[in-house]
Amino acid sequence: MAFGFLNIPFESRVLSYDDESTPTNLCGEKMLPILVWEKDQSINESIEIIKKIDLDNSLFGDVKEKDIQQHEQICNDIGKKLHPLAMTSWLNTPEFFNNSKEYFRKKKEIKKGPFNLLIKDESRLKENLGSFIKDFKFPRNFFLGDHISVLDIMAASHFYGVYSLIDFYLEKKAHDYLQRVRNKCNFNYHEDYDVNSSFEHWNK
Repeated sequence: MAFGFLNIPFESRVLSYDDESTPTNLCGEKMLPILVWEKDQSINESIEIIKKIDLDNSLFGDVKEKDIQQHEQICNDIGKKLHPLAMTSWLNTPEFFNNSKEYFRKKKEIKKGPFNLLIKDESRLKENLGSFIKDFKFPRNFFLGDHISVLDIMAASHFYGVYSLIDFYLEKKAHDYLQRVRNKCNFNYHEDYDVNSSFEHWNK
C-alpha cells in the first residue's frame, strides 16, 4: 500500500509460506514482508520499511509515536477478531499449496486451536467480528482528516482480510473506508497471483 501511494516502482516476490530459509538468510528470522533495497541490505519490520521509502515524510508528517502505538493495538484487536475466521479461508488462496498448507495450519493451530473447530464455530466468530466492525470508529475520510497517513495503511492492511471471507456482511462504512485507502494506494488484493498462468513462488 505504501509503495503504491508513494508511486515507487518495486518488484514483488512471493515466497511460499513454508519457506524458512529465504527470510532467515535475508533478515535472520522468518518474518515478512522484507524490503531489499541494495545487495545484502534488507529490513523486515513494516513500519521501518515505510519510513525507509517515505523520503518526503508524506505518510508520517503529522503522526506522533503515540498514534503509531495506539494503532498497533488496533491492529492487534482486528487480528483477534478476524484471524480465527480468515485463516481457514486463506488456505484456499494461491499463496498456499502442497506442503505450505499443512505448515501454515500447524503453526496457527498452536495459538488459535484446531481449524476444524474454528470452522464449526464460524457463526459465533462472524457475529463477534461483525459487532467489532459495527462499533469501530472508521474515520469520515482518513484518520488525520483529508489526507492519508501511515495510520490508515496500518489499519486498512489488517482489515483487508475480510474480503477473503465467504458469506460475510461487511458494514458499508467499513467497505467505503477500505476502498478510499485502496484507491489512494492503487492497491489490488493478491495482485501478485495470476491463477491463469503457471504461477511459481520465488526462490532465491
